[in-house]
Amino acid sequence: MNRICYILLLVGIITSCNKSEHAEVYVPRLLKGEEDLNVRYKEGEAKFTIFNFVKEDKKQRVGDLIGIRYGDTLIRIQADPNDKTLIHDHFGFAQFVNTDKTCILVQMPNEKGLIGPTYIIALKNGKPEVINPYMASTGKNDLKFTRGVSNVGKSAYLINNDYLLSAVNAKLYTIKRQNPDERIQGYLFLKSSDNETLVFLVNGAFYQVHYPSGETYTLPITSKIAQDDSRGLYKWIQDNYTWIRNSKNISFLLPAPTDDGIKDMRRKI
Repeated sequence: MNRICYILLLVGIITSCNKSEHAEVYVPRLLKGEEDLNVRYKEGEAKFTIFNFVKEDKKQRVGDLIGIRYGDTLIRIQADPNDKTLIHDHFGFAQFVNTDKTCILVQMPNEKGLIGPTYIIALKNGKPEVINPYMASTGKNDLKFTRGVSNVGKSAYLINNDYLLSAVNAKLYTIKRQNPDERIQGYLFLKSSDNETLVFLVNGAFYQVHYPSGETYTLPITSKIAQDDSRGLYKWIQDNYTWIRNSKNISFLLPAPTDDGIKDMRRKI
């Protein structure tokens, strides 16, 4: 229902492309398991370009909406496969996620408190395809924790707490949910130094996911510091916890070992 409301709002706000420009409409499909999105560019093929929709003075500004072309063809997305009037070509975010520039992560602009849907535009078998990385969720706080695209350092993007997408080779990882029917009901709070373990601040605990393997660990929060006091909570973690590798060489945040009352701080955050 929230996705439908968002799309209807967007229709009244974003104008369509210039009628003189050649465009093609794509209906998003779902992901096909662990499919390869890192397609090599072949010399002579058309290329994707990312551009800004600018005002009449042709000057780019912060907040300009973004368009995607494949060759000279504007990419348009039919958000609802059953409604041909819900077609969009303006995005609030667009970024290449592989070095060959054959895969783009996009998000429609947020409107009136509703998070815009996220899509992956990828070159497959010599032509563009639009992929919807959406997983159904029944979480009661989904509206609070559904954020679309979030940066994870400089090399990856988190998509709605459900996927991690590499910004280098378009590798897409599924983030194992704490509850299979709900996207993770919390915020990304920390990541390990090897960038492979993500720590989500959930209700009363740190839910940790090693996304390459799917292994998880839940660490209860024993401090009386309020969870919304991120600075105080972070300082408490620095003073009492460290990253420790298990027998599988996976790093998890755990209580720091002590020796005669002196904490081993060598692997502190």
